[in-house]
Amino acid sequence: MKDKDKIISIAPLCYQYSLVSKESIPPKYRLLPIDYKSKEIDEYEVLFFHRLMKKNYGEPSKIEVEEDSVKKLEDGQVMSLGREWHYYIKTASGSVIQIGTEDVHTRLRMSLVLPHAAQEPSKKQLHEGEKFVNDLLREAQRLGAPAVCR
Repeated sequence: MKDKDKIISIAPLCYQYSLVSKESIPPKYRLLPIDYKSKEIDEYEVLFFHRLMKKNYGEPSKIEVEEDSVKKLEDGQVMSLGREWHYYIKTASGSVIQIGTEDVHTRLRMSLVLPHAAQEPSKKQLHEGEKFVNDLLREAQRLGAPAVCR
Protein backbone atom coordinates (compact mmCIF):
# COMPACT_ATOMS: atom_id res chain seq x y z
CA MET A 1 0.00 0.00 0.00
CA LYS A 2 1.40 3.39 -0.97
CA ASP A 3 1.69 6.22 1.55
CA LYS A 4 -0.87 8.32 -0.35
CA ASP A 5 -3.45 5.52 0.17
CA LYS A 6 -2.97 5.83 3.94
CA ILE A 7 -3.65 9.58 4.03
CA ILE A 8 -7.27 10.39 4.84
CA SER A 9 -8.69 13.07 2.59
CA ILE A 10 -10.93 15.74 4.05
CA ALA A 11 -12.06 16.88 0.60
CA PRO A 12 -15.70 16.31 -0.37
CA LEU A 13 -16.40 13.22 -2.46
CA CYS A 14 -16.72 15.20 -5.69
CA TYR A 15 -13.05 16.22 -5.42
CA GLN A 16 -11.90 12.65 -4.78
CA TYR A 17 -14.11 10.81 -7.29
CA SER A 18 -15.43 12.17 -10.57
CA LEU A 19 -18.93 11.53 -11.88
CA VAL A 20 -19.24 9.31 -14.95
CA SER A 21 -22.18 9.60 -17.33
CA LYS A 22 -24.27 6.52 -18.11
CA GLU A 23 -23.19 6.84 -21.75
CA SER A 24 -19.55 6.29 -20.71
CA ILE A 25 -20.36 2.87 -19.22
CA PRO A 26 -19.75 -0.06 -21.61
CA PRO A 27 -22.97 -1.47 -23.09
CA LYS A 28 -22.15 -4.88 -21.61
CA TYR A 29 -20.95 -4.99 -18.03
CA ARG A 30 -21.56 -6.84 -14.81
CA LEU A 31 -21.90 -5.55 -11.27
CA LEU A 32 -19.88 -6.98 -8.40
CA PRO A 33 -21.50 -5.93 -5.10
CA ILE A 34 -19.32 -4.16 -2.55
CA ASP A 35 -20.50 -5.59 0.76
CA TYR A 36 -17.73 -3.95 2.78
CA LYS A 37 -19.22 -2.24 5.89
CA SER A 38 -22.74 -2.89 4.62
CA LYS A 39 -24.12 -2.96 8.17
CA GLU A 40 -22.76 0.53 8.80
CA ILE A 41 -24.22 1.77 5.51
CA ASP A 42 -27.61 0.24 6.38
CA GLU A 43 -27.72 2.30 9.59
CA TYR A 44 -28.47 5.39 7.48
CA GLU A 45 -31.63 6.26 5.59
CA VAL A 46 -31.34 5.75 1.84
CA LEU A 47 -32.68 9.28 1.34
CA PHE A 48 -29.70 10.67 3.27
CA PHE A 49 -27.26 9.12 0.78
CA HIS A 50 -29.34 10.41 -2.13
CA ARG A 51 -29.03 13.94 -0.72
CA LEU A 52 -25.33 13.48 -0.01
CA MET A 53 -24.68 12.33 -3.59
CA LYS A 54 -26.88 15.07 -5.05
CA LYS A 55 -25.01 17.68 -2.99
CA ASN A 56 -21.70 16.39 -4.39
CA TYR A 57 -22.68 15.52 -7.97
CA GLY A 58 -26.06 17.00 -8.87
CA GLU A 59 -28.52 14.75 -10.65
CA PRO A 60 -27.89 10.97 -10.79
CA SER A 61 -26.18 9.39 -13.79
CA LYS A 62 -29.24 7.18 -14.28
CA ILE A 63 -32.83 7.29 -13.04
CA GLU A 64 -35.25 4.43 -13.64
CA VAL A 65 -38.64 6.06 -14.02
CA GLU A 66 -41.90 4.68 -12.64
CA GLU A 67 -43.90 4.67 -15.89
CA ASP A 68 -47.33 5.25 -14.35
CA SER A 69 -46.04 8.31 -12.47
CA VAL A 70 -45.19 10.38 -15.56
CA LYS A 71 -47.33 13.53 -15.71
CA LYS A 72 -47.23 16.54 -17.99
CA LEU A 73 -47.64 19.78 -16.07
CA GLU A 74 -49.61 22.80 -17.30
CA ASP A 75 -46.42 24.64 -18.27
CA GLY A 76 -45.35 21.72 -20.50
CA GLN A 77 -42.72 20.27 -18.16
CA VAL A 78 -42.75 16.55 -17.60
CA MET A 79 -42.57 15.29 -14.03
CA SER A 80 -42.15 11.70 -12.89
CA LEU A 81 -41.16 9.74 -9.83
CA GLY A 82 -37.92 7.84 -10.03
CA ARG A 83 -38.11 4.16 -9.21
CA GLU A 84 -34.36 3.80 -8.66
CA TRP A 85 -31.37 6.15 -8.98
CA HIS A 86 -27.70 5.40 -9.70
CA TYR A 87 -24.50 7.41 -9.74
CA TYR A 88 -21.41 6.14 -11.55
CA ILE A 89 -18.18 7.28 -9.89
CA LYS A 90 -14.65 6.95 -11.26
CA THR A 91 -11.80 5.96 -8.92
CA ALA A 92 -8.19 7.14 -9.13
CA SER A 93 -7.19 4.16 -11.30
CA GLY A 94 -10.15 4.58 -13.67
CA SER A 95 -12.35 1.85 -12.23
CA VAL A 96 -16.05 2.65 -11.96
CA ILE A 97 -18.31 2.21 -8.93
CA GLN A 98 -22.09 2.30 -9.11
CA ILE A 99 -23.90 3.62 -6.05
CA GLY A 100 -27.67 3.68 -6.00
CA THR A 101 -30.90 2.22 -4.76
CA GLU A 102 -32.57 -1.12 -5.23
CA ASP A 103 -35.90 -2.62 -4.17
CA VAL A 104 -37.76 0.67 -4.81
CA HIS A 105 -35.57 2.94 -2.67
CA THR A 106 -35.40 0.59 0.30
CA ARG A 107 -31.70 -0.33 0.12
CA LEU A 108 -28.49 1.41 -0.90
CA ARG A 109 -26.22 -0.73 -3.03
CA MET A 110 -22.64 -0.17 -4.17
CA SER A 111 -21.01 -2.26 -6.86
CA LEU A 112 -17.88 -2.36 -8.96
CA VAL A 113 -18.74 -1.99 -12.65
CA LEU A 114 -16.70 -4.63 -14.47
CA PRO A 115 -16.38 -5.08 -18.23
CA HIS A 116 -18.42 -8.08 -19.34
CA ALA A 117 -15.25 -9.96 -20.33
CA ALA A 118 -13.52 -9.46 -16.96
CA GLN A 119 -13.41 -12.65 -14.92
CA GLU A 120 -12.50 -11.21 -11.52
CA PRO A 121 -11.75 -7.74 -10.16
CA SER A 122 -8.15 -6.90 -9.39
CA LYS A 123 -6.95 -6.43 -5.82
CA LYS A 124 -6.59 -2.73 -6.61
CA GLN A 125 -10.25 -2.51 -7.70
CA LEU A 126 -11.37 -4.26 -4.50
CA HIS A 127 -9.19 -1.92 -2.42
CA GLU A 128 -10.62 1.14 -4.19
CA GLY A 129 -14.15 -0.11 -3.56
CA GLU A 130 -13.42 -0.37 0.16
CA LYS A 131 -11.76 3.05 0.13
CA PHE A 132 -14.85 4.57 -1.50
CA VAL A 133 -17.08 3.05 1.21
CA ASN A 134 -14.79 4.45 3.92
CA ASP A 135 -14.83 7.88 2.27
CA LEU A 136 -18.61 7.79 1.90
CA LEU A 137 -19.09 6.90 5.57
CA ARG A 138 -16.60 9.58 6.61
CA GLU A 139 -18.56 12.14 4.58
CA ALA A 140 -21.81 10.95 6.20
CA GLN A 141 -20.30 11.34 9.67
CA ARG A 142 -18.83 14.74 8.78
CA LEU A 143 -22.24 15.99 7.73
CA GLY A 144 -23.64 14.77 11.03
CA ALA A 145 -26.27 12.46 9.63
CA PRO A 146 -28.14 10.62 12.33
CA ALA A 147 -28.14 6.88 12.02
CA VAL A 148 -31.54 5.22 11.88
CA CYS A 149 -32.80 3.52 15.01
CA ARG A 150 -33.87 0.03 13.94
